[in-house]
Amino acid sequence: LKGSSARSGSVASTRDGKEAKEPLVKVEEGPEGINGPSAERAGKFFKGAEVAYKQQKIKEDGSQWIQCIIINIVEVGNKKRYEVQDPEPDETGAPGQIYKTSASALIAIPPPDAILSEYPVGKHVLARYPETTTFYRAEVTGMKKDVCRLKFEDDQNQEMEVDRRFVLELGNKQ
Repeated sequence: LKGSSARSGSVASTRDGKEAKEPLVKVEEGPEGINGPSAERAGKFFKGAEVAYKQQKIKEDGSQWIQCIIINIVEVGNKKRYEVQDPEPDETGAPGQIYKTSASALIAIPPPDAILSEYPVGKHVLARYPETTTFYRAEVTGMKKDVCRLKFEDDQNQEMEVDRRFVLELGNKQ
């Protein structure tokens, strides 16, 4: 069950000192905005912004994306590096883990007051699993007002409702 897994085993990613060049790929634009480097150019990533962060390693429960908040932005040459923090405290109550990443591992989460369009039934999305801060792949089965009805992958074909702002375009970010 997705909601019962702990994320306390998260490990911050590190690099060997070399900056990876961001791939030149088309990023799909969603009704609420754009993702990755395109979102960065559009000013969607700023201190305090909520984002979905793609961790480098897939967890035991199959999760890889978690909700985070951008806490710092550092310019390295002509690139920006982001420090994002897991909003969930660890089991000892200490503040959530901090990760260092680039725009290519981020998807902007629309603000609470954003006006968002509906997704068509059958669309594959990335959505926050109810009562967690973890995102999983899901299929849209219906819409009502500001809520999406979804079937999450590997979740016994059960339908769940998720606040529309936590249902994001996957684009090329599998």
